[in-house]
Amino acid sequence: MEVNVLRTWMGRGLSVLGLLLLGAPGCGDDKPEIKVEEDPYPDLAAFCVGIAQAQCAKTVLENCGFSSDNNEQCTGEVSRACLNKGIDITRNIKNTGNYRKDKAVACVEVVGSVYAKARITKEDHTSLRTSCDQVFRGKETEGFACEVDLDCDEGLACYRSDLASAKGTCEKPSEKARGDLCDKKGDFCAAGSFCSAADKGCLARPESGGNCSAVRPCVETLACTNLSAEGTGTCGPKKVTQDECVSDTECQSGFCALVGAKQICLETLNFGTGSPVCENFDGK
Repeated sequence: MEVNVLRTWMGRGLSVLGLLLLGAPGCGDDKPEIKVEEDPYPDLAAFCVGIAQAQCAKTVLENCGFSSDNNEQCTGEVSRACLNKGIDITRNIKNTGNYRKDKAVACVEVVGSVYAKARITKEDHTSLRTSCDQVFRGKETEGFACEVDLDCDEGLACYRSDLASAKGTCEKPSEKARGDLCDKKGDFCAAGSFCSAADKGCLARPESGGNCSAVRPCVETLACTNLSAEGTGTCGPKKVTQDECVSDTECQSGFCALVGAKQICLETLNFGTGSPVCENFDGK
């Protein structure tokens, strides 16, 4: 009797176990569902919409004296300007085909956090450049021609054996200290020094009042001014706030921004009613 009862419970137990195994997740033919995160900025157009939404922040519109109804117009204007290389982030892009969607999210997030304050400092500008320049970084590989570091793929820099030359080649950078030789491809002298073609070594950059040229650049905080027809000059101050500029390197602040219809050197960019910068967000 005991044996029969035991067999009965064993049979029932095995039956229940079988049902549990058949119904257990992953044990049948059904495979677990895998969720794939949607790519928010798959192409340049989507990226520009994201940038526009970040720049047309509520605080920007309010500070510029616009109503919330202007948001759609603002987003449309900034998005179009972005596509046409008319905003700081896209103005200097050489090839939109270099768009790197894996770098887009970080850029849009930085833009959002900066514009939410409706005030951009030179430090903010540096953060924007650091993050957003990578979205359109070039893809030239080692040994290929370049004009600036951003023409080259990640991990490479634009090397010139002749500093006066407009073009160089993408190479793996090797930093050299002042006094070191710089006679190999990829040798870059540390800040405050330059590679002398004549000496093949890293020499100190000239300070204020020193003689300068394309092959003898001033310390990074100064510019080569009063250039002669031969291309020589003296090291002097860079452009100050409100001076017109083309690039960040021309300004003492390192911040060259589009304000209204022109680019000027700034320490801080404030959004306020009547400010020329608000013209870039009015949707007109």
